[in-house]
Amino acid sequence: MSCEVLLNSLQVFSWLQRFDKHCLKTHPQKDTVLSQAGVPIRLTEERWFHIVENHDDLAGHYDDVLDAVENPDIIVKGYGGALVAMRGLAQGRYLAVIYKEMSRTDGFIVTAYFTSRLPRRSILWPRGSRPRKR
Repeated sequence: MSCEVLLNSLQVFSWLQRFDKHCLKTHPQKDTVLSQAGVPIRLTEERWFHIVENHDDLAGHYDDVLDAVENPDIIVKGYGGALVAMRGLAQGRYLAVIYKEMSRTDGFIVTAYFTSRLPRRSILWPRGSRPRKR
């Protein structure tokens, strides 16, 4: 890749980041799904921006993140009271979504990432199962 093409790509990426930050300020919104426990779990624009800023490979997977919480293959115990919803997306590739249920009526997504490793922590739901391979 030539330096000119790389520079143009970086300028476009920088513009998109500024545009996204502007949109966050002018159009704050959130989507909510129900966890397996029936708790509404929200994904705010701030959290989504955090996710794609730190895990750019998740850009374009907004609905997959919400779907992983609503329809996980497994849920494992996370750290600090968090839960990790795991959903298989492809052979050996999983989407992990960390979320917290603050009460019976409120929860939020902390972060999300792709992984090829299954967690070795306690499986909370469904007990004794492994994620299905797609």
